[in-house]
Amino acid sequence: MRPRRLGIRGRVLASLLLASVATLATAVLVTLPLLESRLEADRLADLRGLARTARPALQSVSPAHLKAGSPELTGIVDRLQDRTSGRVLLYDARGRTLADTSPRQVTPDIALAVEGRLRARPGNDETTSGTAHGLAYAVAATRVGGERLTLVIAKRLDDTRAASQVLRRALPWAGLVAVVVAVALGLLLSRGLLSRLTQLHADARALHEEGLDHHVAVSGGDEIADVAGALEEMRARLADEEASRKAFLSTASHELRTPLATLQATLELLREGAVDGRLDASATAAQADVALRQTYRLTALATDLLDLSRIDGAAPLRREPLELLELTSGVAREFGARMNGRKLDVDGDEVIVAADPLATARIVRILLENARAHGAGDIHVMVMPDGSRARVTVRDEGTGVSPGEMERLFVRFARGESARDRPGAGLGLPIARGLAHGMEGEVTHVGGSAFVVTLPRWIPTDP
Repeated sequence: MRPRRLGIRGRVLASLLLASVATLATAVLVTLPLLESRLEADRLADLRGLARTARPALQSVSPAHLKAGSPELTGIVDRLQDRTSGRVLLYDARGRTLADTSPRQVTPDIALAVEGRLRARPGNDETTSGTAHGLAYAVAATRVGGERLTLVIAKRLDDTRAASQVLRRALPWAGLVAVVVAVALGLLLSRGLLSRLTQLHADARALHEEGLDHHVAVSGGDEIADVAGALEEMRARLADEEASRKAFLSTASHELRTPLATLQATLELLREGAVDGRLDASATAAQADVALRQTYRLTALATDLLDLSRIDGAAPLRREPLELLELTSGVAREFGARMNGRKLDVDGDEVIVAADPLATARIVRILLENARAHGAGDIHVMVMPDGSRARVTVRDEGTGVSPGEMERLFVRFARGESARDRPGAGLGLPIARGLAHGMEGEVTHVGGSAFVVTLPRWIPTDP
């Protein structure tokens, strides 16, 4: 038994939970260290700035007052202490404390922090800073009357790190809230998705069980709606093809039954006449003509079906230079005896196309037969070049196709209202369009009673 895979709801929930965990992990591993580093850098920059601003005040002190407990030195360090809320110390060149804002406070941490800086003996106007033992400090050296003084401003990093500690304590609660929100969003999103997918599944099953009359519901504008729309389009196309197939079976059975019945009756009469010796030459010829006409109808229907089979099978068509006006005029001459007094004229310019002669003649013959059988008045054919293509326009003087039948013109086995009572299976125009597509051409209805076939022109190549 195959293991059940994680469903859409599980995948949505898992994705949102993983995104929440990844965001929190990024905050812990990347954001917090960067925040702490930035806060420390800002604190050190502030201390260095204060140390630099203290130099002018120190340099203004009289050399006679450069001794421990001097009011001038004590006032300078007290003002600095007020601005930093930290500890400020002042040393002479021998390392003796001249001023200290917290003289009674034993702070070996500060001594350890600045010991290296004092031993480094920074030059005049040099300012350095750093962190050690939980302290941020700045050390500035200056000279007053030839005496070297070292100013140390130190401040604990506890308040600086307090912000990151608050954030660290808030992260578990933030993570819990993120998980709850992720689960809620996942359930909400998956509920909508699963509801629509369930509806789509139900529609697909209904198509299987109820048939193509069941419509697929299409709602929304996302990918699920696209799938539902594609399924509905497929259903509608299959329904149209099924309706066309039924219409074809009905039409084909009628088209076959009538000539077959007539052919059978004619042959039976011929046989009875031959057995009884009642046939003469004229009667035999008349009955043979009837049989031939029905045979022609059967042959035409079989030819249409064979052409459809070639089109569906994508049978290759030849592409050779063909003079279109000459071919069209030749096909038009075939209709001379069948026009019953109507006029058929062909005009235009000579143009050479790259096409299959038999397929092109079949297309033109279909358009002319369509105008002769279903149109009215004279038929006018115009052959004209059109850029890299050539056009053959066939137009009669009838009212043309009604607006309600426009979409059915090129549907197989579909017939217009005006052709219901006339012979034919409604295959002519679909065959013409299919053959034209096989030669990279097109057959279109351009309004009224006019149809146009376009074919690519022949482009000679250099030998």
